[in-house]
Parts: sequence; C-alpha cells; structure tokens
Amino acid sequence: MKCFAGGPQDLAEARRACRHPGATVDDERLLAATRHFGAVACQNLDAVLATPDPRPA
Repeated sequence: MKCFAGGPQDLAEARRACRHPGATVDDERLLAATRHFGAVACQNLDAVLATPDPRPA
C-alpha cells in the first residue's frame, strides 16, 4: 500500500520495513501482489527494493 500511495514518506517507510535487518521479504511475492495496484506502484516497489536502508545498522 505504501508503494501505491507513493509519497516520499510512504516510500521511506516501505524501505525501512522491507530492508529491516529482521525482516524476511519475498521480493517476487511482494512484486506479484503489488502488480494489482498498477505500473506506478511496481516502479515504486522496484525503487524501494533497489535502495538500501539509509539508517545506520
């Protein structure tokens, strides 16, 4: 849903959730579910998954 909303804060929160050290995210499954929200949401998800969490570990 955060990738569908697409605002900067939404994408930052999605990035933190997906790339949190304790998170287990199946990228392919997540992308398949995101396809239902359209091409822009998929592009946002691709960007989220491609960008590491900027916070210190």
